[in-house]
Amino acid sequence: MKNLIFLILLFALIFLTGCPNDDHPVKPDPCAGKKPVSAEIKLMQEVRNAYTGPDWIESDTIPISKIVAFEAVGDYQHYEWQILGDTTRYYNRRQTFLFDKVWGELTVRLIVRSRPDTLCFPSDDGIDTAFKKFLIVKREELAINGSYFGYHEGAPEDTFTVEIKYEGGDRGMVMYNINQGCFIPENIPLIQNYIFIDYCNHSIIFKGLSAAFGCENPSGRGQLNIETNSIVIDYESGLKEQRKKYKFIGVKK
Repeated sequence: MKNLIFLILLFALIFLTGCPNDDHPVKPDPCAGKKPVSAEIKLMQEVRNAYTGPDWIESDTIPISKIVAFEAVGDYQHYEWQILGDTTRYYNRRQTFLFDKVWGELTVRLIVRSRPDTLCFPSDDGIDTAFKKFLIVKREELAINGSYFGYHEGAPEDTFTVEIKYEGGDRGMVMYNINQGCFIPENIPLIQNYIFIDYCNHSIIFKGLSAAFGCENPSGRGQLNIETNSIVIDYESGLKEQRKKYKFIGVKK
């Protein structure tokens, strides 16, 4: 009987008091998701896309005479950019440059200022500085240049080589054998009349404009994995209603 009375009292106590957390809800953290004033730089190169307009691709290796954008990550009240070695300063969140007279390693500095949240970050003085090194190179030195041995996805037994090469002059950047059999002879200038090509250190975008020299208006983009020296080129080719999509997977020779 005593045990029964004890159990009844215990259940009544639990029922009346409820869960111990009910009377003490967890208060939200007023600093959750907030960050101190912190400078961070995003570096991008413009790559012209004949389909949708310019793409901005992140890269810290830039071909000479290409448009580059430096962008501050985060919203602040004041931005100040400077290329070290140059006294000029710029004050936009996003600043574009064209490096056409120098190459080699350069450094950009960003200073950001904003009213600090001293409630969450008592030591924040509202000022932070970031530096980012980048490399301006000749176009023939870009990592995307090379010969790639591979195959179309789904047909690994049918191997072939695709070459991407900066030839300079009126020819510029040239792609050979994409689609298979597409070879624009070396004595033909102005490759852009047949295939529009733009590129950065590890990516290439192309659009076929005229079917000639075995080229069936190949159009697409390729992405190089610099660490593995492997490339994936997603493209389509063919004449009008006969166009097909392909994925070339290759490794640099």
